[in-house]
Amino acid sequence: MIVSAGPAARRACDPGRRAMTTLVEVAAAAGVSTATASLVLSGKDKGRVSRKTAERVRLAADSMSYVRDALAGGMRNRRTRTIGVLGEQVLSTPYAVAMIDAILTASRELGWSVLLTDSGGQEGQTRRAVRELQSRQVDAIVHAAMYHQKVHVPPGLANVAVLNGFTDRDDVVAVVPDEETAGREATRHLIGLGHRRIAYVTDDSGVIAVGLRRAGYERALAEAGLEPLLVERGQDSGYRSSSIERFNRTGKLDVESNIQFGLGGAGTFSDGKLATGTKSPLHRHILKTFVACGAQREILYDAKPHVGSDVLPTVVTNMCRRIGELGGEVRFSTRMVDLDTQGGCVRSITLRQKGSDSGLVIEERLPAANVVVACGHSARDVFELLRRRGVSLERKTFAMGVRIEHLQRDVDRAQYGPFAGHPALGAAPYKLVTHLGNGRSTFSFCMCPGGYVVAAASEEGGVVTNGMSLSDRKGENANSGLLANVFPDDLPGDDVLAGVELQRRCERSAYEAGGGDYLAPAQLVGDFLQGVPSSGQGSVTPTYPRGVSWGDVATCLPGYVSETLRAAIPRMDRRLHGFSEASAVLTGVETRSSSPVRVTRGEGLQSLSTAGLWPCGEGAGYAGGIMSAATDGLRVARALVESLE
Repeated sequence: MIVSAGPAARRACDPGRRAMTTLVEVAAAAGVSTATASLVLSGKDKGRVSRKTAERVRLAADSMSYVRDALAGGMRNRRTRTIGVLGEQVLSTPYAVAMIDAILTASRELGWSVLLTDSGGQEGQTRRAVRELQSRQVDAIVHAAMYHQKVHVPPGLANVAVLNGFTDRDDVVAVVPDEETAGREATRHLIGLGHRRIAYVTDDSGVIAVGLRRAGYERALAEAGLEPLLVERGQDSGYRSSSIERFNRTGKLDVESNIQFGLGGAGTFSDGKLATGTKSPLHRHILKTFVACGAQREILYDAKPHVGSDVLPTVVTNMCRRIGELGGEVRFSTRMVDLDTQGGCVRSITLRQKGSDSGLVIEERLPAANVVVACGHSARDVFELLRRRGVSLERKTFAMGVRIEHLQRDVDRAQYGPFAGHPALGAAPYKLVTHLGNGRSTFSFCMCPGGYVVAAASEEGGVVTNGMSLSDRKGENANSGLLANVFPDDLPGDDVLAGVELQRRCERSAYEAGGGDYLAPAQLVGDFLQGVPSSGQGSVTPTYPRGVSWGDVATCLPGYVSETLRAAIPRMDRRLHGFSEASAVLTGVETRSSSPVRVTRGEGLQSLSTAGLWPCGEGAGYAGGIMSAATDGLRVARALVESLE
């Protein structure tokens, strides 16, 4: 409902009221033309109408109680000097009323009028309210949002600002309180007064603003004295880039610093997809941290944010630098080779560091009461160490399969139809899943539009594939992991690390099938469905950098995985036409999508068996992507800090 009433509406409500004075009547009373009267009463008379004449017009207007029709004037000059304010439950909280009052005050000082409407936060009502404001010829719209929500601003809607929220358009001004800084500064103030046990109390952790305030609170506590030591097996992003490029060119694998090991882990050289199916108030903090460290600002409002493997190395380098600025330490080329867990508690860790130039190996035993295990799903030596030290582990469901590649233009056509190729749409993604009647499933994983299949080996004699995209996503092919679940019951014996051994066997089989030198086995989809080896490529050129050897990828995987993929591909084609295209390429093997083992933890996020050990992220079995891993990391850090207070 519009909270305003124009002249016509007022007359309709008061039939006894005489008709309003017109501009023609004022001009006649002042003895001037209608045009002259209009210039004076619209404030455009300076230098065009004499002062004496202008004064005569204003006196006539005042004596006749003339009110200028701003809307009619706006129809002539396209300006009504009116702001439309679209609120959401503006009377529900004191601060919301304060926002509206500030808009009214500022508008009054500038000589502008305000039309106010309230959508109640309902999408359909919001669209109707915008149309109503547009029909009133407002010059601009202020969307007064609630709770830091993301506001959709329709394309083509100009002169819009968002208050207390974020927008999905880079050209729209959005003003929102810096809740994280507020939480940080409030906590720093209390620390400055000498307080050390500072509680954080809230009644609604699901509100974004609340999560941001808590993030600021936790950051202030960390800055006040906690000095974390980050142990990184591999090298920094610069050295990793060189070692990865050298491996792709020569086949010489650095088992300590590769696409899996090094600053930022496997995610540094991934597509950098930040979309997630989970919800957490921490997500906003994570995205802001990425942007502060060099990621594109668009990830703050994109529905499917993506950074790109050409940008991520800079981002993680800046994150590492920030750790140092806050008093932390990062040690590269360093491995945890032992963990002292006397009496069911962490006592110390033993680190082994190798100089990149000298080759000198140094071992150091460090006292430690708290150790966060965020090792990633490829740190198999860590799993073996934890097993030796009696840390509670369990098997978990994971997935294996292949990388599937199509021409990106075919995926665009299947997804966008006649609009395929439009620059505003970009490279089309997809997400597919098929559940078979036997209880098994196949799903796409880490889909990379306009991307490339990458060589992701971390152990000698094993071929591993993964996928990535650059930030522009302009590669000729689209690729995705095509995976089938492996259940704990599929594994023989009772070894908790049986899933790791299955991964190794498949990777070594792929190495042999490729002919050695880290070439990958490849097969056309049409041949795979018919169960016959391939002898060469079709219309799709494989992008795996070491090159491929044509044959039968099914021989590198367990039979139940190959048969599940074979049954699922035609079904997926029903949802994405062309998915079963005969010339599409399967490259093996994709084995590192998730961890086959979980380091079990309790409700307090500590290890079930070992006090002071904090399992975290994908490798520990508690996440499935960059955002979920980052969120789990923040949750664990929060729990650890609280345990120290």
